[in-house]
Amino acid sequence: MIYSEFVNAAAVNKSRDALIVDGEKLDYKQLHSMIESAAIALLQQGIGRGDVILLIVPNGTGFVVSVFAALAVGAVVVPINTRFPLDEVEYYLQSSDAGLIIHDGAEALYRDAGFDVAMKDVAELMDGETSGSFEPVELSPDDPALYMYSSGSTGKPKRVTRTHGQILSEYSSLSQTISLSSADRILCTVPLYHAHGFGNCMMASLLSGACLVIVTGEFNGRDAMRAISQQRISIYPAVPFMYKMIADSFFKETPNLSNVRLMFSAGAPLPDEVEAKFFEKFNIHIRQLYGSTETGAVAISYGENSGEVDSVGRPLHGVQIDIFDEEGRVISNGAIGDVAIHSPAMTHQYDGLPDATSECFIDNYFYPGDLGC
Repeated sequence: MIYSEFVNAAAVNKSRDALIVDGEKLDYKQLHSMIESAAIALLQQGIGRGDVILLIVPNGTGFVVSVFAALAVGAVVVPINTRFPLDEVEYYLQSSDAGLIIHDGAEALYRDAGFDVAMKDVAELMDGETSGSFEPVELSPDDPALYMYSSGSTGKPKRVTRTHGQILSEYSSLSQTISLSSADRILCTVPLYHAHGFGNCMMASLLSGACLVIVTGEFNGRDAMRAISQQRISIYPAVPFMYKMIADSFFKETPNLSNVRLMFSAGAPLPDEVEAKFFEKFNIHIRQLYGSTETGAVAISYGENSGEVDSVGRPLHGVQIDIFDEEGRVISNGAIGDVAIHSPAMTHQYDGLPDATSECFIDNYFYPGDLGC
């Protein structure tokens, strides 16, 4: 499913830039070849449809190749933060029932911690010699593709399963709303293991035939703006603190932002003062995207409604967002109430947690606990 969409995009964009990591370029033909080789290596390791892979790899080529190779063989990907301490890694390993860890040179550390599971260094996965041709596994929209974890204010993170069909629906909604195309170049400075980076950067670019540009390492506002200028970035999804750092940075010369058509923030509300300072400095408004781990992206302040600085805009194509009062009635007069989301991209439960599920998933809506109007 997802991999087939990538293959379709790669087939018509073979010689176009697909992935640029710290200046190192791969076109779609090269990236496709790397993913197929990695997929063959996973099959040779015994990984196939329904198997679960815990991915503990930083932003970069290895992350992208690992995800698409895993999806190509029908495996479920569980991307997590490389900075998690060992006890948290163990929690994700056990709660996901992963049969393989793809890591970045950390096998000795995990073995010493007593992790009894197959492991594969991402460098070995990418560089290993394989033979034979690869045939993608036939999958349905309901096949699981991704486990992500939603962190509440208390207790352990809650696992949600997102299927191939749901992830493709999220991509389609975003693509149709902001008119993604192969001409776009999307800069990623946010973690790819997070829903924002995974969907709004990686999937948005590589399923569109666009170019994904990744700047690795500790975030630096001047480096980000340099990449936007030098790599002719058209779309930049980031988070509020990144935009604040950029707005607070000193630039000897104003960066060339002539190719930018959309900058948006997600993950937390964008402070008005940050948006105002950024606009004063660069003459570009930062838009806001609204979403969650459970639903993916659901709304963005884009197009006709984009002048509302303190708004997350309107629902993406195919997404329904209603506001309910305390009696469970839809509010239509602009009053404040509980936000409820219905989307073909949303999951419908917290895995193994019926009580938490019944609190948040009601009548085909997801209630994120936010107020809106």
